[in-house]
Amino acid sequence: MNKITLFLPTLSLFSMLSAQTIERSVIGSAGGVGSFAGGEVSFTVGEAVTATVSAGSFLLTQGFQQPSANTNVSSEKLIEVSWQAYPNPTKDQVEIKLTSDRKAVLQASVFDLAGRNTGIATQQAQLPGQVILRFDLSAQPNGVYLVRLMDEAGKEAQAIRVQKID
Repeated sequence: MNKITLFLPTLSLFSMLSAQTIERSVIGSAGGVGSFAGGEVSFTVGEAVTATVSAGSFLLTQGFQQPSANTNVSSEKLIEVSWQAYPNPTKDQVEIKLTSDRKAVLQASVFDLAGRNTGIATQQAQLPGQVILRFDLSAQPNGVYLVRLMDEAGKEAQAIRVQKID
């Protein structure tokens, strides 16, 4: 009888306890989230190593900033375009050489990482073949910019990362 009187209060105490949950969060000196048409960029300052490596259906990611498990990403490329950006990083002008064997008309615009258009004139690339685009970043503050290549339907075909430094 004495054991039962101790067991029942102990059992009721455990039934009132709930498990802990941990949401993904980070404590850092700086960082932020920016969204733009077609995506979102999340970043932290001080994260030394981040990488994503894939081999077939195997995916290995490093670093704290990882995509959600329910992210639906299409690996289907609309247009195969190879590119070179030079000089990168740049102090003023950057040249982007595009090469493709497929026929396409692409619009190239420069955006900051928050998804805002920088106001630098949009340029057009007529493919197939090789096209060189030149963008003047001298009036822009130091930072990382995305040159987004959009097809005629407005879908992003490629995003090229360019860094502006003094």
